[in-house]
Amino acid sequence: MIIPSKHPFLIIIAKIVISFFFVYFLLCIFLFFNQKSLIFFPSKDMDPVPTDSNIQELSFKTQDNIRLNGWFIDNKSKKTVIFFHGNWGNISFNKERIRIFNDLWVNGLLFDYRGYGKSEWIISDETDLYMDGEAAYQYMLSRGSLPENIILWWQSLGGAIAIHTAQSKPVFKTIIESTFVSMDRMAADNYWFFPTHLLLRFHFNNFGKVQNILSPILVIHSSEDELINIQNGIELFQKIKNTKEFLKTTGSHNWWFSESYTLYKVYLQKFLEIPVNSK
Repeated sequence: MIIPSKHPFLIIIAKIVISFFFVYFLLCIFLFFNQKSLIFFPSKDMDPVPTDSNIQELSFKTQDNIRLNGWFIDNKSKKTVIFFHGNWGNISFNKERIRIFNDLWVNGLLFDYRGYGKSEWIISDETDLYMDGEAAYQYMLSRGSLPENIILWWQSLGGAIAIHTAQSKPVFKTIIESTFVSMDRMAADNYWFFPTHLLLRFHFNNFGKVQNILSPILVIHSSEDELINIQNGIELFQKIKNTKEFLKTTGSHNWWFSESYTLYKVYLQKFLEIPVNSK
């Protein structure tokens, strides 16, 4: 359509609209090709391995031959936690987990996904992370841990990897902490002004997988979580078909662990069936 030159105002409006859609289109392209940088925040800056005598640094390989780095906290317990951390930092950013493993008197494997910390390679797609989770589980089996003595425990984005790993496995217990329903839901909530259903390449459909977990499940979520609304935890809890419990805490997404530690520890001790004077 050719707008007559005697209507300069309409010409200006048309130019603004065309410019807006051009910029919008460029932003969509940017989001499609750069979404990894908006989802994953790995750090290669590692703190030294804690000097505690019960901590060992180790490595193991994935199915596609990528070497992953981890720390093993050895409390000489029959029960072992495999902990899947969130999307930020690396295992040295999660040293507070060592405290809870020691307080609960369980062994713990903290490991980094590919591209995080000392782990090799980079994340290319969703299946890479699923291979990392499976590798951690298989590693613990290779060390002699029995499936019925393994606890799968995850936080935030780590939930997407662990829920996939936990499907159909006869583990002792699973713990879902501050995890989202799906990445599609997170994207739609935070970037509602973009066609995220067309742009997203990482879906992490936890809602469709959580019902496939065989073991008893504890869902933990803070009512004050500003990044992943507690409604996500509630919906995941409702989807679970087998034995389940829900623990509502307080505090922000990244700091509620410290703010609700006493409640957290007592509840976990009960859920994991750990005697009060087990040490």
